[in-house]
Amino acid sequence: MHQKACKSHSLTNILVFGTIPQMANEGDPGKKGSRRITSGDSGLIRPEVPRVAVTDKELAEVIALLSKSTQGLTRDEYLESTALRQDAVDRFLFRGGAQTIRRFFDILKQMRETSEVSLDLSMLDFNGKLLSDLYLPGANLEKIIITDSDFSGSNLHSANLTAAIGVNTIFRGADLRGANFTDGLFAGVDLSGARLMGCRFIRTDLTDAVVDPETNFAGSLFVGTFLRNTSLELGRTAGITTRGIIR
Repeated sequence: MHQKACKSHSLTNILVFGTIPQMANEGDPGKKGSRRITSGDSGLIRPEVPRVAVTDKELAEVIALLSKSTQGLTRDEYLESTALRQDAVDRFLFRGGAQTIRRFFDILKQMRETSEVSLDLSMLDFNGKLLSDLYLPGANLEKIIITDSDFSGSNLHSANLTAAIGVNTIFRGADLRGANFTDGLFAGVDLSGARLMGCRFIRTDLTDAVVDPETNFAGSLFVGTFLRNTSLELGRTAGITTRGIIR
């Protein structure tokens, strides 16, 4: 009975919460760390899976919770805040599906037209999620876990990704201008076509990163950056500053 329940829970994680199953490398065999995930509906669950209805009021409440600053909290208060924020994301966003995600960010955009709203997703677990076309400019993503997730086409302008863990994360065509990647672990990240102008890559691990001619690093700062098997020169590098690069 227990084994059956475990299997059911595992299947739920894959189909309902959008977790990407670990599969053999289906990308370009000539590129290390190459992965290819198709987000399809640009959401978090497959269309055929029943979705949990989430109201606009509930989404507004989630935005209010995620907009609360965690600065100045004690360690215990911060951990409690992280647990509450993770629970809200799991229950209302991940289970609501693609339409809920779109509606969430539509409401967020509407709120930002009349007031300053910035989400705090620090320390949350978004591991293995299909999260393309998100609208998260200026978001606090410090220490977020986004390994194996797909942020293709997302707006993460000026986001704080300090100490984030994003191994094999996909940022194809994403707007990451002014983002801070200091102390982040992004080995195998796909930066194809990403706009990374004015970013900070201080002690960031970009080992085996995928860069193409459309990747734009103009004006970015690379200090103590790990660039093993990564060629920034394949992208646009006008005005970049490099010091103490580790290859």
